[in-house]
Amino acid sequence: MGRPAVSSNSRSLIIKRGSTVLNSGDSYVAGEVLTVSSSATTGCLIYETENGNFGAGGRCNGLRFIPSANEASLTMPKTGTVKVKMGFALQYGTVSITDSFVLTAPAAVVSPTVSSVPAPTASMPPTYYTAASNTEDSNLVSYPSSMNQNLAVGLIIGVLGFVFVCLSVKLYLVSYEKGNMAMIHYVLSFPISSILAIIFAGAALGLVSAWAQNHNTSTQFGFLNKPNWDNNVAAWHPVLMVGGFFFSQVVAICSWSLFSHQHAVGKVFHVFFQLAAMSTMIAGLCAMVHHLLQMKAESLTTMHSWVGVAAVSVFGVTFLWGAGMSTLTAFHPESLLRKAFDLRRMHQTIGLTAFGLTTVAILTGINNSLGQGACAYVITTSYTYKADVNPAENYGSLPKACKIANGMGICVLLAAVCVFIAVSNRPASSPSAITADKETNAFQVVKSKEEVDLAVA
Repeated sequence: MGRPAVSSNSRSLIIKRGSTVLNSGDSYVAGEVLTVSSSATTGCLIYETENGNFGAGGRCNGLRFIPSANEASLTMPKTGTVKVKMGFALQYGTVSITDSFVLTAPAAVVSPTVSSVPAPTASMPPTYYTAASNTEDSNLVSYPSSMNQNLAVGLIIGVLGFVFVCLSVKLYLVSYEKGNMAMIHYVLSFPISSILAIIFAGAALGLVSAWAQNHNTSTQFGFLNKPNWDNNVAAWHPVLMVGGFFFSQVVAICSWSLFSHQHAVGKVFHVFFQLAAMSTMIAGLCAMVHHLLQMKAESLTTMHSWVGVAAVSVFGVTFLWGAGMSTLTAFHPESLLRKAFDLRRMHQTIGLTAFGLTTVAILTGINNSLGQGACAYVITTSYTYKADVNPAENYGSLPKACKIANGMGICVLLAAVCVFIAVSNRPASSPSAITADKETNAFQVVKSKEEVDLAVA
């Protein structure tokens, strides 16, 4: 998974005959079915056998098996030594491979023969291709494509979008020429960007919940499995960071736009969701640290980890900045610090920086969690590989977990774009502050006029 595989015995294979646990070196009974499992279930697992067979649920002619619930059924051959080994990885990173678990042929067999099952051509760790099976077919049928039809649909949608934009610009220009801008101002003042940001963030929350399910099978893999603080604590990290930390930041930032004319209400929402973001961030970090310590794994080795550290650090700064600014406003509103510096603008800048880093951390984290090759598929007929000239047509070939995770990433990105648009459309100050500034400026103008008249007289 992006790095050389290493040998490790931090986990062990458990092979049972019924309820009896076998030891490496024991003999098997020809044709019997044994149960293979791992001593630990966190991360990604794959079993590989030499001379045995995992049956219809296996891959590479039954020589490899990706478990969905840890256990796998392994059928013994009539003769020959059977070897079983396991590869595992926490997420995207170093793949560890156990020593081979050896089962010898029955004692009655004098001259064991080589099994007809071919050995796998690739060594551990595997490269995952799931969508299309390389089924032999005597008829070399060319790969069917409806590219022209899909291209036509795309062109139609593009033309309609272009026409819509042109009509919108025309409406704006006509309204501006006639001086009738009331409707335009109403539409532009409506916090549509903030609403869309919260919708996309909510969709990301739902998708990360769907991703954290026990849906891994021999042909569908990449799911996080259900979070559990005892044996799957790593799954809590993306759930808390996306469903809690990111979502709460979106609502906290957009609350000012949603309640632009109700400053007190907006502040309550902002403070509440900032606290929620801080709480879920701490819980998500604790989950990952606990997982790394539990697995005795290396830390801070990926771009995701470094961007994540930057995101939580900058968010901690903006959180403390906001708390200090609110305290200063409540107890010392006339302080020189408030007058000399635009504390609110600085708080907004630091907060948006933290939010941007959070977005990047999530996108890189998705790539880490899926791993290299998890979203691959092969277009083939009779072992003849075809060019993917129309990816949209083959979207259904992607593993389900890949669709969910990438869909979540798209929602996160769209939510971030909407948040930045919403912030850019906000006035520099609240309506009450703008009114106060206008009154102050008007007073200064009147005062200056009186001083000039007095000097002339």
